[in-house]
Parts: sequence; structure tokens; C-alpha cells
Amino acid sequence: MNNNKTKAAAFYSFGCRTNKEEIDAIASQFRANGYNIIYDESNFNLADFIVVNTCSVTQTSENKNVRFINSLKKKYPQAKIIATGCLAQQNSPKLKTVDFLVGNTKKNEIFDIIKREKNGVFIENINEKNILQLPDFIENPQTSDRTRFSIKIEEGCNSFCSYCIVPYLRGTPKSANFDEIISLAKNAIYLGYNEIVLTGTHIGQYANSQKTFLDIAESLISADKNIRIRLSSMNPVDCDEKLFEFMIKNPQICRHLHIAVQSLSADVLTAMNRKSDAIKNLFENLKKYRNSLPNLNLGGDFLVGFPNESKNCFLETCENIIKFNFNYGHIFSYSPRPNTPAAEMKNQIDEKTKKQRSEILRKIISEQKEKFANLQIGKREKIIIEKDGELNGITGNYLRVKGEKNPKFKKNKIVEVVLKKYNLKDNSFEADGKNYF
Repeated sequence: MNNNKTKAAAFYSFGCRTNKEEIDAIASQFRANGYNIIYDESNFNLADFIVVNTCSVTQTSENKNVRFINSLKKKYPQAKIIATGCLAQQNSPKLKTVDFLVGNTKKNEIFDIIKREKNGVFIENINEKNILQLPDFIENPQTSDRTRFSIKIEEGCNSFCSYCIVPYLRGTPKSANFDEIISLAKNAIYLGYNEIVLTGTHIGQYANSQKTFLDIAESLISADKNIRIRLSSMNPVDCDEKLFEFMIKNPQICRHLHIAVQSLSADVLTAMNRKSDAIKNLFENLKKYRNSLPNLNLGGDFLVGFPNESKNCFLETCENIIKFNFNYGHIFSYSPRPNTPAAEMKNQIDEKTKKQRSEILRKIISEQKEKFANLQIGKREKIIIEKDGELNGITGNYLRVKGEKNPKFKKNKIVEVVLKKYNLKDNSFEADGKNYF
């Protein structure tokens, strides 16, 4: 460790959006304590610490995590390696080269741990007594890498899908205190953040003081009429009439839904121990409300090759992606997880078929993405500038905008743009900044 220079910490995250938001929150603690922050792996050789937030959603992803982490010490011997997240929570013996193994309940304590300890395992059992604590530090948007402020309002899940071990690694649902969430969000708005993101393992299971995630959104809208609110990954059961009517009534809610559907076949969902009627209700609500949300960007998570997924079931998912205009998707191939019911099911799908189906799904989703993008050309949207001097940001409906360079563009400020040419290669729009304020 080099004590003659400003220390640096590198961060890498696998898996879900919640993991990404968590790693950014950890990074902010290091930055607040004078560390340079590194996200680009090409600069990991400059890091004193490397923090990896791991994922165990599939066996394939877990194997990828293990290979990556175990390569770090050889590549970057100068750095202390810290593994946290769901794979770390298992106290996996596969992670042979890490200096610190930090479980999910200790994740927010990583900076304090590395200050007082040289190495070690810091894991406690997941149980209902674990309290979801909010951060006590908000990084100024001018110094942060992010122009959106994320609040993890909930963690854990009690759905116990037949393929999933997340409830065992993150526990049953835990919700942050409602008043504390509102206070934290108001402080972030005061500092200058223009977008608040509500995140969690399953934010639809948020429950505190008889409040729901929509109550949080409504309180924030009442607090600031200009704030933009984004809902992180949703489950189909949460996309009910109340949600769609709330979005229509409140344009401050981003026209963007990412839904963890996993499959759009009722038979497959039943085998997954997921509520197939929730998908039917989602379809009905999309039919009923989609015209009132014409710019809604709808995306999903899709798990391909689940046991007993017949050709017809797979085609049903493909057809419904097109029919209900899913515009993008994250595609995963099913891999058996030990100690889950799905691992013991008969008629496991062979790897060749999984690969073929994944390729078909990617092609369909790519075509859907391009089709939706072309419909957006000429429309006006607002972005939040991510870097001084560049017209670069995300629209409310989650479209990447890249445009001119001009010193008038200041980080974290709102710019109204007109979407122009769509670039399929990097999934972004060229745009003109019309109104700067």
C-alpha cells in the first residue's frame, strides 16, 4: 500500500440494479474520506482497495464472479480485495484470494471495517431482525459520479421462486423507515439532485407505517414539483391499476418500467412458483393504459431455458414481447442452483437449446428496441447533464442522449432536447439542446 499518494479505491458490481446502486453508495463513503474512485478496470492497478459486489442469481453468474475475483490478486497484487454481496454472504470457499469477505448485512460498514481490520470474514446470518438502514451521508451531485440519487427503500423477498436463492441471501422483506426516506430524499433535493431513484430487491413489498412505495413517490412529488422520480426494477404483481393510474396522474414519475417478468408464458411461470395471474393482469393493464402513456419504455428480465420450457412456451414469450411492446430486455440462461426445487426438476433444457433461444430472444428485443427508438425521433425530452461541457444524459423514459459539446452545459442541470438520429450500435440518440436552464 502506497502511503505517499492519495489512496484510491476501485469498484465493480455484478448482477442487478440494486447491486449497482449499492456499490455506488459504498464508493461515496470512500470518496468522502479522501479516496480517488475508480470504476474503469484498466486503472485497477492504481487502487489500494478493490470492492466487488457479487451476484448469485444463477450458477453461471456465480461462476463468472468467482473467476473475476480470484484473478484480481494476481493482476493487482498491490490492492486489498473486498468481496461483498450475495456470493460473499454464502461465505463461499471458492473465494480463496480475498482479503475481506463482507456479507450483505455488513455491506454499509465496509469502509469502517477496512479502517480497523487488516483482513477477515464479516458475515452474520440473515434474519427478520436485520434492520434496513439508510445512509447518513449524501454526496454532493457536483462531486459524485451520479446525477441521480438512489434510495434503497426495501431489501429482501419472500416469493421463494423455485429457481432462486435470493430470499436466503438477502432475507425476507425489510423496509426503511418512511419518515427517514422522505427526509433523506428532501436533503438530496436540497443539495441539487433532480432525480430520485427508488430501489430495492422488490420495492413492491415495501411496507412501513402502513405506507407503500407509491406513498413515498407521492410525498416526494408533494415536496418538490420539479423532481423526477424513477422506479427501479418492478415485479409484475406490482404493476397494477393503482400504479398505472398514478403514473398517468403524475408526469414526474419517469415513463420507464423495468419488470422482472422472467417469462411471458403462464405455464413456465407456474413452474417457477411465480404468479401467472400477475402476468395476465399486467397484459390487461398494458392494453388499458398504454395509450395514455405513449412514451413508456417497457423492459424486462427474461430467464431462458427453464426446466420443461417447451418450444411453444418459449414462442409464447417471444410473441408476447412483440405484442405488448417490450422495448429492451436482460436475458439470462437458466442454470440449476443447488438446494432449489428447480434443480431437481425433470426435463432440464440442454445448453445448446438455451443458447439458441437466447440468441432468438436477443434478436427480437434488438428489433423491438430499434422500432421504439425510431418512434421517438423528433420528440422533446428532458435530460440531466452528466458531465460538464457535454450534452449527455438519460431521458425520463430511459433513453441515452449524446450530443454537442458546449461549455454552457453544466453537470446536474436540466436540458430540454429534441431527439434526432438513433445510433443502434451504442443505443443512443443524437440530440439538440433547445432550452437550457
